[in-house]
Amino acid sequence: LSEEETASGGRLRLRTVGLHSAMDDGAALAEALSPVFSAERVRASPHSLYLAVSSSYRLTVLDAKTLRMLHLFSCMDAIEHIEWSCDSKFIVCGIFARGLAQVWSTERPEWHCTVDEGPVGLAHVRFSPDGRHLLATADFNVRITVWSLMDRSVYYIRFPKFPRAGLCFSPDGRCTASATHPTSSRPPRIILPSAPSPRAG
Repeated sequence: LSEEETASGGRLRLRTVGLHSAMDDGAALAEALSPVFSAERVRASPHSLYLAVSSSYRLTVLDAKTLRMLHLFSCMDAIEHIEWSCDSKFIVCGIFARGLAQVWSTERPEWHCTVDEGPVGLAHVRFSPDGRHLLATADFNVRITVWSLMDRSVYYIRFPKFPRAGLCFSPDGRCTASATHPTSSRPPRIILPSAPSPRAG
């Protein structure tokens, strides 16, 4: 076992054998780190170069090979969920107790985005396949809000049946299908165009 100091002063003990084989499996990767984090607290980036580790309101991005700290971000409250964008450039943190999600950039650490779902609350958040939209599911499955990180435009999918399941994208990532409650008049179809990275601000 090798040990590297983390920014918070704690120590992550890395099992050097089999780490890279665990990179594609969040649960296996979490098991490879001690003290043991849940799979919601440790995520390997899609390109397998970074590890995102959350502890309370702090998000730490580490080099996957050396465990050297690359970035340290502070969220507004305790982090309950983390997820990478498909290109490993952005990380979203779900702060469900506050109805918030915060997005951080690994390329531009000074840039960040906060999504506030207000009184409808937040049950789950995820990236779209293009990595430039967030899908935020409200409490009680009232709606899914699709937030653009590029132009701040907003779309809605009303009355999804599940907070996490029941949603899939077309192979090209441009359309999504969602299972909805019978109160919804028709199944939604939303276009998610590809576009360059969002600008700060």
